[in-house]
Amino acid sequence: MSSKKNKLSNSVKEVLFQDSTPLKIGLAVGIGAFIAVTPTYGFQTALALLIAFLFRLNKPAIVLGTMLAVPWLYPIWIYCDYSIGNWILNNSATIEFPPPISFEFIYSVFSSLLIGSVFFGLVFGAVFFFIAFIVTKVYRNRKYDKSYSIAQ
Repeated sequence: MSSKKNKLSNSVKEVLFQDSTPLKIGLAVGIGAFIAVTPTYGFQTALALLIAFLFRLNKPAIVLGTMLAVPWLYPIWIYCDYSIGNWILNNSATIEFPPPISFEFIYSVFSSLLIGSVFFGLVFGAVFFFIAFIVTKVYRNRKYDKSYSIAQ
């Protein structure tokens, strides 16, 4: 059982770190994390793969970043996006129940979500960029050190 787990772990590592620099892997994970907190629910993976294709980024790494968008975390992302957007726009509006359905209300909520998700996503993406970049550098250095010591 342990050997199967090691094989799976090694396979994942090889797929994530193949033919990409640590910068590109970090960038892909960071962009995926950015997409994860934007209000593009249901389209995050497709959007991430499109961006990876257009900018020649590591596809498994960008999809890994979007995996932060799991349904049980959506309320947290929506709350953060909305709160940050309200703070940036100096919007003191709160959502009432039942909400008044009007164009102004929909515009207010959507603009707060959109503006907030951009700023929250930039910070969130930057954090995961640095995490992925450092992990990739450490992993590659260890892999290089092991192969170098075996060769001697």
